[in-house]
Amino acid sequence: MRLTLQRQFKELDDKIVEMCSFVEKNLRDTKIALENRDVELSEQIISRDKLINDMEADIESLSTTIIIRQQPVASDLRKINATMKIISDLERIGDLASEIATIVIFMGEDEVEERYTNENILKMFDTSREMLKQAIDSFIVSNSNLANRVIEQDDEVDYMFENYKKEAITQIIENQELANEIVEYIQIAKYLERIADHATSIAIWQNYIETGKREFGLSFN
Repeated sequence: MRLTLQRQFKELDDKIVEMCSFVEKNLRDTKIALENRDVELSEQIISRDKLINDMEADIESLSTTIIIRQQPVASDLRKINATMKIISDLERIGDLASEIATIVIFMGEDEVEERYTNENILKMFDTSREMLKQAIDSFIVSNSNLANRVIEQDDEVDYMFENYKKEAITQIIENQELANEIVEYIQIAKYLERIADHATSIAIWQNYIETGKREFGLSFN
């Protein structure tokens, strides 16, 4: 029975890694879509969201099967519990990428003479995606130090978001003709801040797998 359990945990890990890689690629493509105002790529990102949902459901099903059939011990149950939380975070990141892609479609179809771009938003993209990648890596290699690095970066993204909001308000006042696009960028920044929160949550759950300690307190408003 224990050998069967180990095989099923290996299958579970493989499915989670596949979902992680897919979500990370989706987020990377979302940045590309924004930079290029690529409507076609944005539509692809939105269509991929169903695949992410299907991956989540498949992992949930396998986790339930392990609990019912294999009678896992306490440490195994801890991993399954954390796994369910991690795939929920990944699914939400997929949703947020789709939300950003929807905004890109709206902006890409809006025929304006002048476009608004902002390097701080692109930096938030890079930081949030790097946090997600590190959180995924911390899970794959069971590295709490890497997970802690992600957790420490969350405040950095929060700071970037608050600074950007202040900057955006000034830009709206100075560039009335770009006000609508700047407002859309503020929403994108908010979504990126939430993506960083979910990456942090993944890192926290990885620490829970390793230590059994719950250190939460994140808010996803």
